Amino acid sequence: MIAIIAILAAILFPVFAKVREKARQTSCLSNEKQLGLGMIQYTQDNDEQIPIRNAHPSGPPADLQNSGWAGRIYPYVKSTGVYVCPDDTAGVTSSYMFNISFQSGFSNCSSWTAPASTVLLAETVGGPTYDVTSPSETTSPRMYVDVGAPDSGGKSATGPLGGRAFNSTWQASTTGRHTDGSNFLMADGHAKWLRGAAVSGGYPPILANCNQDDTPAVTGCNTGSPLAAGTSGTFADGSHPAATLSPL
Repeated sequence: MIAIIAILAAILFPVFAKVREKARQTSCLSNEKQLGLGMIQYTQDNDEQIPIRNAHPSGPPADLQNSGWAGRIYPYVKSTGVYVCPDDTAGVTSSYMFNISFQSGFSNCSSWTAPASTVLLAETVGGPTYDVTSPSETTSPRMYVDVGAPDSGGKSATGPLGGRAFNSTWQASTTGRHTDGSNFLMADGHAKWLRGAAVSGGYPPILANCNQDDTPAVTGCNTGSPLAAGTSGTFADGSHPAATLSPL
């Protein structure tokens, strides 16, 4: 009897663990959806301007900011718990980071051409602590393009983006936080689970059909900087990204 119980336990415990992780993943996805709703409400009240942190008026360094995105949408979210993924147990203030691409010429919703496939928030781990309820907070993390990691400490919880190589400086693991992937909030307010390799990361391309890192090359796309594949672009293997960091 004891042997049978031991065998059943060995079989069922991994199943239970997967079920618990799936529940945390779903809760995290719900968090992102609520943050997305807060974003939408904020933009409706602010002439279609999203709450991306604005560059400091005194100039460089670029990471000095007037205000953070998290504190600006808190009046709409009204819960600090929504900012933290259940799998993020490091005691951080926020488990999510904002796509920095929107800061440069894409802060107004009217300029977006593919909001349903453009990442607005992605998951991070080990970031700083700050007062998320303060509208003047300056610490809520943004996501560097290309490497896909936060700009204010911590690492990416998405795994490498766009099929790029794993870099322990920027990524917490070779895969995402949730069963080899992670949750992403799109600019239209819906959230979905994706593998990092399916998400194009990089600077906004000059043309919508630029390929990831201009491989294969497209005339007019090579600027010498790491490029994102737009929604019309491809990865080096010819596959199309399921989502992109580029607002094009």
